[in-house]
Amino acid sequence: VSERIMPHLLNIYGSCATARDFEMYAPNATFEDPLMRAHGVKQIKSAFYTMPKVFGESKIVEYTIKENATGPGKSQILIDNKQHYKVFGKDVDLESLITLDVEDGKVVRHQDW
Repeated sequence: VSERIMPHLLNIYGSCATARDFEMYAPNATFEDPLMRAHGVKQIKSAFYTMPKVFGESKIVEYTIKENATGPGKSQILIDNKQHYKVFGKDVDLESLITLDVEDGKVVRHQDW
C-alpha cells in the first residue's frame, strides 16, 4: 500500500499536488498536525493548497517507512521523515512522524507530528 501512496504524499508535501494526488484519501478522511485539523477531502486539499502561499519551498527530503497490517483490509503506515521549508527566505528543517491509517486502500486518518 505504501508504494502506491508515497508518490502522492511526496507531491502533496512538495506543493505540486494535483487533484489526482488527493484520491488516496477516503471521502471522510481527517488530517491533523500541530497547526490545524481538517475533516474531509475538501478541507485537506485546502490545507495543502495553501502551503505555497505560506512557504517559499516545502518538501520531504528524507524518509523511512514502516507498514503494519492492523486488521482485514486495514494497515498503518509510519513515515519517519525530515521536511524542508523555506520561510521568509530562511531554511527550516523539521523532523516528524507521519502516521497514515489506511482502510481498503484509502487513507482515513493522516497525522503529522
